[in-house]
Amino acid sequence: MSVAELTKSLPDDPALLDAAKRIIWFEKPEGALTDAVRFFAYTVAYGGNADMDVVLRYYSEADMRDALRNALPGIIPESKWVRRHQQLGFAEVPPMPQRHFGLHDR
Repeated sequence: MSVAELTKSLPDDPALLDAAKRIIWFEKPEGALTDAVRFFAYTVAYGGNADMDVVLRYYSEADMRDALRNALPGIIPESKWVRRHQQLGFAEVPPMPQRHFGLHDR
């Protein structure tokens, strides 16, 4: 599945909405599910194993790997970045996404 396909809204499953409520507590769960790549990043950062199990009902581990490859900077802490990459079978853990604020930061 491509990143464009991943960004489609996740379904309105009650278990998924409950997970979204816990994971992205600062917005409505329906809104949290409109961007799957962002939701996956927050799931990696703040979700537990049960939350990951719910997400994996709709998306495969390959989809999760694609989401990690395209994760936004500043969401996932380094310890969880490393752990999820290892759990999802990456041979190497890539550098974390970086924010770029100007031309000299690149």
